[in-house]
Amino acid sequence: MISVILFIFSSIRGVTNAPMWFFHHNPSGRILNRFSKDMGQVDTLLPVALVDCLGFFLEVIAILVVVCLVNWWLVLPTAVVALLLHFLRILFLHTSRELKRIEAIARSQSLNHAAATVTGLTTIRSTREQQRTLAREFDKLQDLHSSSWTLVLSTNRAFGFWMDMVCCLYLAIVTFSFFLFVGPDTLGGNVGLAITQVIGLVGMCQYGMRQTAEVENQMTSVERILEYTNLPPEKPVEPDMKALKMENPNLDFETWPSQGEIVFDNVSLEYERPPAREQPQEGVKLDEPAYAIRGVSFRIRPGEKVAVVGRTGAGKSSLIAALFRLSKISGSIRVDGVSAEAAGLRRWRSRLCALPQRPALFAASLRDNLDPQRVYSDAQIYAALDEVELRAWSGAQAGGLAARLGDGGGALSSGQRQLLCLARAVLARRAVLVLDEATANVDTETDKHIQATIRTKFADSTVLTIAHRLNTVMDYDRVIVMDKGRVVESGHPFELLTQTSQQQQMRADAPPRRALLGKTQAPLAIPENFRQDESDPLALGRDRVRTYSNRSEMTDQEGGIFKSLVEQTGQETAAMLYRMAEESYNNMLQKKQA
Repeated sequence: MISVILFIFSSIRGVTNAPMWFFHHNPSGRILNRFSKDMGQVDTLLPVALVDCLGFFLEVIAILVVVCLVNWWLVLPTAVVALLLHFLRILFLHTSRELKRIEAIARSQSLNHAAATVTGLTTIRSTREQQRTLAREFDKLQDLHSSSWTLVLSTNRAFGFWMDMVCCLYLAIVTFSFFLFVGPDTLGGNVGLAITQVIGLVGMCQYGMRQTAEVENQMTSVERILEYTNLPPEKPVEPDMKALKMENPNLDFETWPSQGEIVFDNVSLEYERPPAREQPQEGVKLDEPAYAIRGVSFRIRPGEKVAVVGRTGAGKSSLIAALFRLSKISGSIRVDGVSAEAAGLRRWRSRLCALPQRPALFAASLRDNLDPQRVYSDAQIYAALDEVELRAWSGAQAGGLAARLGDGGGALSSGQRQLLCLARAVLARRAVLVLDEATANVDTETDKHIQATIRTKFADSTVLTIAHRLNTVMDYDRVIVMDKGRVVESGHPFELLTQTSQQQQMRADAPPRRALLGKTQAPLAIPENFRQDESDPLALGRDRVRTYSNRSEMTDQEGGIFKSLVEQTGQETAAMLYRMAEESYNNMLQKKQA
């Protein structure tokens, strides 16, 4: 029992410590199948089958000894029948094992479909596609599973039939042997004992041989779970104190990171694939690595607010994946002079605060969702809830902080879920805050509240934002523009809007600067056609905002990608974004001069 428990916990530990490629290539239904069906078979069916097999083999040995003692001529046909049974068992195992695997795969597909249907039930109902999605697709998968399960049952019945035929043949041989090879000194009671034992063997042999086959079939479940136990873990998990001392001798690792400086040095990220089970043949070329980001280098100063923008597929989210080391990277990423290899992934990720696009909430109490480590007092938690304006909502819940939330947040709205995650970030108060399009799925008012909270509560922290709404980042210190996995533009939003694309490319290719502005500079001259028409405060010059037939093809005089993204928002919105960028830039220069 203890060994089974340790086996189960080893598989759970293997999954929780597995790298991200494992979850990318293994759907949730397959993982749930192994921790439900396979784990149940190992925990309940396999021990019973092992006990039955042990008892069966002991009884068979005893019966054969009795029969051979009565008539030793039966040793030869007994050996022949044993070989025949062994051949049938091998044939059955080979077929049954493959059928069980096919059935398990078909069951996993059904579970995946059911889970995906529940997740997208709102969309399914809104488009009135219940019949096609729930009936046709699910019925097709169920037919596939039912057919595979029918083959499993048919194979078992066929194996039992041929086992009975062989045992009946052995019974006939034993019975007629006493007519042909019986001696004058053979007692009738011994003959009757041998025949009755063989008759009992006929009824027992089918069940016993099926149980031996079942043991080997159940070993498939053990093999599947053992595969999770032996998953390669992410490395390094724990900090390397020797490397930490070599990198930064005066580092206080307990308070790290205290400044929030982030340095990317020639970083390339490749989304990992499962390791190949077979060695590649000689002369066969391996697939070249597909880099999501390539050769990215920049420096974010302590307390700087930086936004990452770009078109779809530009590599924005991959940049965050590289920062949190969710996949394989080359190059170096350091936070306050410490690399992830030295800090250990567990400490590295726990010291960076993230606000994802999809809030992560668990089926637990409100306190456990906000403070899973139980390190903050009730007053601190309520203060954090007050900062995100959820104090009244939490007080209205039955049980207060002990109120249980449903899986994924239950009946909470998207805005409330995101605010709870923001309260978790306010509690942690890390030096680095990462937002991966955190306000993409919330309403405008909630977005404004989240942005205001970030600007006040994380004023001294380094903020790295994957921007979805450009109006939320126009007052940031810097904007990094990604395209095809590379940094193509970098600078203050106003600088990117007023400089040509050639100047922006020169700025992006330049090494990271150590200061925001080397010397105090005068505000950039705004083009004359950018000045607003007094009669129409929302109008821009005709040369500033126009409709492009191909917006990705812009000349040096027209600007770069960031300017294109701004102008694609529409004339009125673009005018507002220009004003916000200009105001932010002038405020920055005034603070610098002061």
